[in-house]
Amino acid sequence: MFFSDGPLCNRVERADQTSRPLPQIRLPAVECQSKIISTGFVGPRREKVCTSNYCHVTKTESFVENLENPEELSVSNCGDIPEFDFDVRLKNSIGVPGLYANGCYRIQVETRVATVDCFCSKNRCNEVLPEIETGHVRCYMGKDFRNTSQVDGHQFCDGDFCLIQNSHGRVSKGCISLNERNSWSHLKSGHRRILGVDQWLCQAHLCNYDIERAMKSVKSSMRAEKTNFVYAVRIGKRLVVGFIIWIMIIRDVF
Repeated sequence: MFFSDGPLCNRVERADQTSRPLPQIRLPAVECQSKIISTGFVGPRREKVCTSNYCHVTKTESFVENLENPEELSVSNCGDIPEFDFDVRLKNSIGVPGLYANGCYRIQVETRVATVDCFCSKNRCNEVLPEIETGHVRCYMGKDFRNTSQVDGHQFCDGDFCLIQNSHGRVSKGCISLNERNSWSHLKSGHRRILGVDQWLCQAHLCNYDIERAMKSVKSSMRAEKTNFVYAVRIGKRLVVGFIIWIMIIRDVF
C-alpha cells in the first residue's frame, strides 16, 4: 500500500525510481488483548493475547427504554478490517472511515445506539477503554437519508464535531466526540473524501443541517481563528516594544 500527498505522486515510475526511492514505513507489530465484555454476558470470560499491527477496541452502547444505564458490548481484538489500518483508518466495520491511530472516538448517528471506536499501536494498549467526554456542540442525527439536505427535526445528539456523511448514496448525520490526546493526527473541520466516502465536519450548533450550512460554519471558524491569531501577534509586538522601552528606562535610571 502506498500513500502520497503531492500532484501525480502515485505514478508507477515515481514509486519505482531508484535514484530517489520513496521511503518505506514498516507498520508496528504489537501484542493486543482479545476479549469480549458484555453487560448481558453470563459465564467465564475468555481472554487471550494476539499479535497485529494495531490493537482494536470497540464499545457499543444500546439505549433501551425503562433502563437507566445502556447495555454495553465491548470487543477487544487484533483486527477489525486490518488491511485498511494505517495511521488513518481507511475503512472500518462501524462505517465511519478516517479515524486516526491512538485516538478514541464516540460516534452516534441514531437515537438508540452509540459506538466508541479506538485503535492503537502500543503493546496491550486496548486493555482499558479511555474515557471520552461528550462534546457540547448540538447536532442533527439520523441515517439512511435520501440526500444531504434531509434532516430529522426530532433527533439530536451532542459532540465535539457534527457530521454529514455520504457513503455511496447512503447519507447519515450525527456527532463525534473524541479523545485524541495520544494521536499523531487530529480531526479537523471541513470536507474530505476517503475511498469514495464524503464527510463534512463542523463545530457549530446544528451546523450539519446541510452541506451549505456546514461549510459556512467552517469558513466562519477559519475567519475567527485568523482574527485571533492576528490579534495575538499584535499584542505580542506591543509587549516586546513595552519591554524594550522598560529596559531603556531602567538603564537611564541606573
